Amino acid sequence: MVGPSAGSLRAVLGDEIRASTFVLVPSRAEGFGLVGLEAISAGVPVLVRHRSGLAELLRRHAADLARYYVVKVEDDEAVNTNVWQEALRIVLDDPKAAFDRAKDLREILGTKVSREKAVREMVEILYAEPTTEGRLAARSGTW
Repeated sequence: MVGPSAGSLRAVLGDEIRASTFVLVPSRAEGFGLVGLEAISAGVPVLVRHRSGLAELLRRHAADLARYYVVKVEDDEAVNTNVWQEALRIVLDDPKAAFDRAKDLREILGTKVSREKAVREMVEILYAEPTTEGRLAARSGTW
């Protein structure tokens, strides 16, 4: 039996993302969050944990909009449930505004981030150390 090709799986995933109301990336250990980046490129609202490479990229290149997409959570699951719930409520209470912001984010990142630059920054972020604020601080070195 032959399964679906990688290309057809990518097409299905792309279709699923474009049909979504939002994409949630609550991972505790996510180097970058490519599915979140795919959602952004599709113009779909995305919510990502504040300790991820994608969150850092959003803070660097779309600081004004990052507050809608980057969710600051702690180690307390009871508190986190409420934090994620509030972030989701903002998207679901006004989906048109959420999609308008997602379109703005896609346009901003499209002008500021090339594929080469994104890869370079992803490598920088992956080799970064967490700081006390939960943001990533690059290790010394030149990229």
